[in-house]
Amino acid sequence: MDHQSISDKTDTNPNPRPSSLRTNSTKRPMFGCKGKSLSFEDKICTVIPNDSVFLQTESDHEDEDRMCFSSFDSRWWEPDGDRNWVQYCMNTSIHGLKYLAESKRHICERLFWVLAFGISCLTASHLINSVWLKYSQSPVVITFQPFETFVEQVPFPAVTICNMNKVLKSKADEYMRAAMGPENDPQTVEAWKNVYYLDHVCSTSNKPFSATFNYTSTQGTVDPTILQLASNKITTGDKDVEDVAEFLQKASQPCSDMMKLCLWQGNVYDCSELFRPIETNFGKCCTFNMVPQTLLHRYMDDARDAPQDISDWNEWTSMSELISKGDLSSRKKFPRVQNRAGKVSGLAFLVDPDLEEYFCTASDSTGFRLATHLSTDVPHVTDFGLAIRPNYEHFVSVRPEITLADDVIEGISIEKRNCYMDGEFRLNYYNYYTSSNCMDECIANLTYEACNCVRYYMPRDHNRAICGPAKYQCAEDVKQKSFNLGVKNICQNCLPTCTEIKYFADATSTPFRRRVDLWADEYNKSTSWAKSNISIIHVYFGQDSSYARVRSQLYGFSDLVANFGGIMGLMCGFSGLSFIELIYFFSLRVWFRQRRKRHLRQKQELREAAERDRETALAYLGVGLSSSRRASIESARSNANNSISFKPISLVANSANEKDVDSLSSGYVSNSPTNLADNNGDDVVAVSKF
Repeated sequence: MDHQSISDKTDTNPNPRPSSLRTNSTKRPMFGCKGKSLSFEDKICTVIPNDSVFLQTESDHEDEDRMCFSSFDSRWWEPDGDRNWVQYCMNTSIHGLKYLAESKRHICERLFWVLAFGISCLTASHLINSVWLKYSQSPVVITFQPFETFVEQVPFPAVTICNMNKVLKSKADEYMRAAMGPENDPQTVEAWKNVYYLDHVCSTSNKPFSATFNYTSTQGTVDPTILQLASNKITTGDKDVEDVAEFLQKASQPCSDMMKLCLWQGNVYDCSELFRPIETNFGKCCTFNMVPQTLLHRYMDDARDAPQDISDWNEWTSMSELISKGDLSSRKKFPRVQNRAGKVSGLAFLVDPDLEEYFCTASDSTGFRLATHLSTDVPHVTDFGLAIRPNYEHFVSVRPEITLADDVIEGISIEKRNCYMDGEFRLNYYNYYTSSNCMDECIANLTYEACNCVRYYMPRDHNRAICGPAKYQCAEDVKQKSFNLGVKNICQNCLPTCTEIKYFADATSTPFRRRVDLWADEYNKSTSWAKSNISIIHVYFGQDSSYARVRSQLYGFSDLVANFGGIMGLMCGFSGLSFIELIYFFSLRVWFRQRRKRHLRQKQELREAAERDRETALAYLGVGLSSSRRASIESARSNANNSISFKPISLVANSANEKDVDSLSSGYVSNSPTNLADNNGDDVVAVSKF
């Protein structure tokens, strides 16, 4: 081919595609993210609008990928397959999402699955919210233990019995006679105080039903003349006339006279060893298996408490020790425990009401009131006592209701579990916390705030005065107001203990045999109280065992996770790995994709720079220039005094193949001479950058 032909061809196409950049004309199918087939001849990547998709191809010189763009027509709802969320939807294990990202899906199909997935998520959210509210608002549930709790593990209840009669008739007559003595006689002054107390106890405190309607007004009353004399001689504010408890101790029936015979666990005991006196809201009473008053109250030292009993009871200091565990032989002496259920192993005692000594009563009947309660509770005989009828044998079957606390609920707030663990709440006047003791202390505080004193049976310290007869009405008004408003509403801090025992008693009775002297001894002599209206009382556990209730956690953490996972799996097919997928696709995968794009972009930029350098080298050799331009360049080179000899550019252009041009371009970029050989290998041209 001559030089002119080359020039003409070059003039026809002033910017021909360099031969080094041409490829074969075979169209190669390329696939974009949307799965559509494309074809192209050129391998040069061009920048296209944002609605294009990425393509990948291979270089003829290197075995690696590069990113290319190509655009094609698509509908607006077709998702871009290269986007991260589309790939997530196509690969996730969550149900229904792949139908949103699949190509060639009609918009109605996509809307259907959007609606279905949204409804499933809303339903799952509603169910999870219900479970969460149940967990957060009521986290404690009470269930039954799967195994039995036997009676030998449960403390026997405290038994408190009170005579209906408050004051012995002989004592009342003695005080009224002594009040008529000489004014300067100390015994007379003491008698005035006793008469003052006598009227207070009999006429105002705990009236019987008939007296409330002003019937039986003369029964158990003090002679008005003697009462007026006593009232004029004493001062109502005198500390000596405020301690009603002291009066009851000496004016009421002693426990030694009330309790005649006693049995415990089938063994005979002196009743004074089992029963101790106590003052309650009903009056003076006798109690069995109860914590000594010295230990129960913080600021009380009761001289009637035996030192040995205080020492034995002091070993039991925790409410959590109510239920015996492990070896029963190592259990403490107190509180007492019944070894087996039944009447024979329980408590039995004979009581004498001494009806001849009745002066004023808290009831219109005769006999006794009996209450069973926890050993650390103050007895409320007036409200919950059982009636004990004279001349009858009574059988009181006790059923314990045990509530235990699981250790896991200790981590739940008090407001949510609604009970106190051992030692969580401390009372000011009691050493042992129970809900009943807390309410008694609460009412005592209200009484002191309103009346500046407390009732004789209420808890107190040495700085609080006892309400005498003059303050009786004030104290009674406070009690009535608290009952009307509700004690639990006023004393809201008095929650139950998480571990507690309640005793429920069922009583039956039968009359004594008649025409038979039951109390004649071996010499056919009857005891002094044999002709009295006595009663026999049996108190015992009526069943061998019971199933304790347990306060436990409704949902633990594992239960909560299992519930949430079950709901999500049911409604959406969500699992733990689905959560890992979500994190992976929108964190690690995004980062790696961006890193790969940057790497491919850098490679593309290097290739584009190489292409530009190649084109520059070809232009330098004159390929693609006009004939006049090539002639001027050759003339300038021939006139230059250069030691390097050049072949005509046309010959170089015609004889150099693509490989030589690539070598030329590479030598140009590196700014170093490069040897080009023509096809015949006869001449070599040295090209250098100007």
